[in-house]
Amino acid sequence: MMLRMIVEHRLEDYDRWRKVLDAHRAGQEEYGLTLEWLRRDDADPNHVFFCLLVEDRERAEAFIQLPSSVRAGEESGVLEGSYCYLEDVD
Repeated sequence: MMLRMIVEHRLEDYDRWRKVLDAHRAGQEEYGLTLEWLRRDDADPNHVFFCLLVEDRERAEAFIQLPSSVRAGEESGVLEGSYCYLEDVD
């Protein structure tokens, strides 16, 4: 079973957010998260959607709860966000 985390963020500034995202890539991978794709809303470049491949949901949840992850969201200018887990069923 493949598990994916689909994330939606509204941002203050895409370029600032992207730098923080890229800087924290090693930490994501350490917790079994791999960026599969990233998309921007064509009408609002500060509205992004991305998909992370998830090796283990508990580790993914642990990563989200890390103080460094919370700080990264604040530092990068995430105004609001949501996420959900999806599994392949076919």
